[in-house]
Amino acid sequence: MNHPTSEQISLDRSTTPRDDVIIARGISKRFGGVLALDSVDVSVQRGHVHALVGENGAGKSTLGKLMAGVHSPDGGALLVDGREVRYSAPRDALHDGITLIARELALVPERTVLENVFLGVEGGTAGFASRKDLRERYEELSERSGLSVDPRARVGSLRVAAQQKVEILRALARGSKVIVMDEPTAALTRDEAGQLLQIIDQLRRQGTTIIYVSHFLHEVLDIADRTTILKDGRLVRTTMAMDETPDTLVQAMLGRAASVAFPERQRPKPDAPVVLAVDNLQRGPAGHRCQFPNPCRPKSSASPVSCRFGTLRTRSAANLLGPTVPQAGKMFLHGQEVRFRSPRAAVRAGIAMLPESRKDQGLVVGATVRDNVLMAHRPTVSRWGIIQPSESQRRCRNEPCAT
Repeated sequence: MNHPTSEQISLDRSTTPRDDVIIARGISKRFGGVLALDSVDVSVQRGHVHALVGENGAGKSTLGKLMAGVHSPDGGALLVDGREVRYSAPRDALHDGITLIARELALVPERTVLENVFLGVEGGTAGFASRKDLRERYEELSERSGLSVDPRARVGSLRVAAQQKVEILRALARGSKVIVMDEPTAALTRDEAGQLLQIIDQLRRQGTTIIYVSHFLHEVLDIADRTTILKDGRLVRTTMAMDETPDTLVQAMLGRAASVAFPERQRPKPDAPVVLAVDNLQRGPAGHRCQFPNPCRPKSSASPVSCRFGTLRTRSAANLLGPTVPQAGKMFLHGQEVRFRSPRAAVRAGIAMLPESRKDQGLVVGATVRDNVLMAHRPTVSRWGIIQPSESQRRCRNEPCAT
């Protein structure tokens, strides 16, 4: 297939090309007083990986969710397979073969992989599905897609990368022909991200259309056929990915050169003092050991963390904060040995952790921004277990993340 050049890519409002599975014409969307999308025109070709890029707040996730039925447009038209649609819920888009895999995965953690993949599409007679039939369908689906996850495993026990495979399998089990992926590699290691890109390439070869929302520009250029660049809710351009570079994407996204937007990183001096050091730290009788700075390199703040690898990286980071007393090893903060007996003690010493899953481990999503910001400071803003409003407001004004 001969790919058109970027100059040949345009949206003809009078016709609907047969190879365009989704067309957005003058799409606009508001959230309160914020104009998230402003008259955006985009066409997504069937069997392609179409990337939506832009800085935070550019509207890329909003556009992807509009295509998947999560949001409804306030203006403009959305065409799927040549007919205008107006989705009121994701299930409406699912009827047209469009599925969203959000950054916050929507799985049932206490259920098995098999149950999650076929949840809602179990089939069977009188509402009952044969376990044997489901296993056979799963094996066929796994072989066809090339995705392998133990169907008996409890989803909550899996790493994020494996859970994403379950989401993809679930989308394919529903007959999805278009999959919108919103920041799919944000919580993955480099190796896991590379494996996901291989899966996406395989899906494309099988004819699945992928709408890939990301701010990792090298990944975008590695996997995408076309890129749509958004800035402040407006379309900058849609081009062939082969015609772009990270610098041209940054220039279009931010309106200024990459060298200005991202100045060269200032590395610490070789003799800079060590802030945090760990020597063979082990928590729990069967726990793994963690050590950094790397004992084979000069002990400076520039030394790499040697325990951040594979499936152990999250547990290694969590071990620094507790919640149990170390069984072996030592930890030094600013040159002084410390022994944290709880996460609260680590917080008091000035150490915090941003966990892998914000939804499950980092935030109380039903609470306000203020309550979440002050969560770690409750002992200092409460008296006899009652929050003091004046102190709470003072703390919140001083916390930049509360705005």
